[in-house]
Amino acid sequence: MKEMTAEERKYKFAPQVCIFGGKAFSTYVQAKRIVKFITDVGATINHDTDIGDLLKVVFIPDYNVSVAEVLIPASELSQHIRPNFPKCVQ
Repeated sequence: MKEMTAEERKYKFAPQVCIFGGKAFSTYVQAKRIVKFITDVGATINHDTDIGDLLKVVFIPDYNVSVAEVLIPASELSQHIRPNFPKCVQ
């Protein structure tokens, strides 16, 4: 998108919002890094004067069932990603 002219972007892309939601336990370091990465990418994209009017990235903190009941029916695509924890060996 950045390599295109403003006219090309408006012609080829419809405005979109990407919404991410989740929680991370305080001890789950990798999940906390992912949350920070998403918020950092969102800040970069949302403040970019070239593409900020065509793409927004939003992270919903403290995502839960009540929030999902509002967001999911309004979305085109809903993907639920859950980490694969190793099975306990006894």
